[in-house]
This record gives sequence, C-alpha cells and structure tokens, in this order.
Amino acid sequence: MCGFIGHISINEIDKSKLYHSNRHTECRGPDDFKHIKSILKIKSNDKLYLNFLFNRLAIVDLTKSASQPMKDDKGNTILFNGEIFNHRQLKKELVEKGVKFYSNHSDTEVILNGLTHEGLSFINKVIGQFSVAYLDINQKKIHLIRDRLGQKPMFYYSSKETLVFGSNLKSLAGLVKDRKISDSALSEYLSTGVVSAPNTIFNDFYKLIPGEILTFDLDDNFNIYRKTKYWDIDSFISNKPFSEEEFFKLLEDSVVKRLESDVGLATLLSGGIDSSSI
Repeated sequence: MCGFIGHISINEIDKSKLYHSNRHTECRGPDDFKHIKSILKIKSNDKLYLNFLFNRLAIVDLTKSASQPMKDDKGNTILFNGEIFNHRQLKKELVEKGVKFYSNHSDTEVILNGLTHEGLSFINKVIGQFSVAYLDINQKKIHLIRDRLGQKPMFYYSSKETLVFGSNLKSLAGLVKDRKISDSALSEYLSTGVVSAPNTIFNDFYKLIPGEILTFDLDDNFNIYRKTKYWDIDSFISNKPFSEEEFFKLLEDSVVKRLESDVGLATLLSGGIDSSSI
C-alpha cells in the first residue's frame, strides 16, 4: 500500500541513482509515480538538496489532487503510506477551524493539515495504519512517524552529510556507499527469523519502533532532535474481565471502519480465528 523514498543531502544526487533504487519500491504503488525536488537554505548558509519520490496505490480519492508528495500552502510536505479510517471526521473538525482543503476527500491532506495546524499531537487523534514523513519547512525539521502497532514500515539512515528514509530497506541501502551487514543482526535473524526494531540487517540503518515519532534537525547535521513514544500497548494491559458483548461491538466497529474505499473490496480467508471472525 504505497511506498516512498526521501533523500536529503548536502550534495546533489544523481537522478538515475534515485530511480534505480526506486525499482525496489515501485511495486508497492503501481497507480502513480511522482518525484519532487527542491533546495532548502539552512543556518550555516549552506543548502540542502531534497528529493522525495512516491509510488501510489490509490484507494481513497483517486484523483490527482490527492497525489503525493503533497504540499500545503505553507510549503510543508508529506509522504504518507497507509489509510486513515476516521479522516472524514478529522477533516470536519479542521474545516470548522477554518482550515482550507483542496482535494475532495484525501486522507493524506487531512494528516498534512492536521500536523501543520495542530502539531504532532494531532497524530493521537488519527485512527488507522500509517508511516508518515512530514517536513516542517519553517522549523527545518523532518518528522518520521510510525503507526501504533508498526503495520507500516519506516526505515532510515543518517550521517552528517545525508538523511535517507522510506518504505523499503533495499532501496535505501542502494543510496549509501560502503554499507555492511551487521553481525549481531545476522545472528538474530538466523536464530529467530527476524531482526527486531530499531535494528536492521545493515549497520547504521534503522527502523522506527511501533508508536514512535523521530525528529531530525536539518539545521544541525541531521542529528536526531527528539524521539517520542506516543503510544504503548502496555498501558492497555489489565485484569479486566472479558466481555463477549464488548468484544463483538469492537470487532464490528473495527471492520466497518476499514470498509471505506473508492476501489473494489476483498477479503482473504486463511482459516485462522481472525479471518474467520471477519
């Protein structure tokens, strides 16, 4: 469900190299491709070269007005992979506050305007699955955001010269010289079949943990400005007795929330308790 690459560097990057790396990501979004680039001045009187590539799988609002990367009136930019199930209600609240929208019913624009007008706390209102890269042009900061349970991927690599981030680790690895396999990550993979977040199979490449916001300061050599854990499943663990009525109400509500789509719907039945229940 969509895939993107972000590349921010003190040096220009060859377009052909970007597009070569994007080959590993384009399968995530066959419906549309968009590449925007710009130059950002920073306080050291230097400039940064920004490249954002997006491969879209169109599900909600199929029009070009909902394409990504998306900018708002202030120049803030978003790359968003996922789907926001309560975007219509969130849009209504923003419109009542005087926020202007240009798309018909894009959930991407809802997140963009929400983050611009209400700040990072807006993410607490969002119900859905998502990985988001949000560029705050005035603050010269970029925020990487992953959904509460980590359903959507977000990888990154940073140094004093560059920051790359996106949906596909292999794409990002192709943009960095001298990448090396991590011995400890390889050992973990061979033992368990996975490499647990925040690590990846490569040294110095990481993935956001579920429910995390990671902020990079573009005015400060791509240093991490702040890490925020905005949601933790441990806070929901209790000895509360099971209620069959409440369970089925939650199950029905969760399924209904996921039925909005401007394309055909389908379900996959594996025979497990989850798909059988649906």
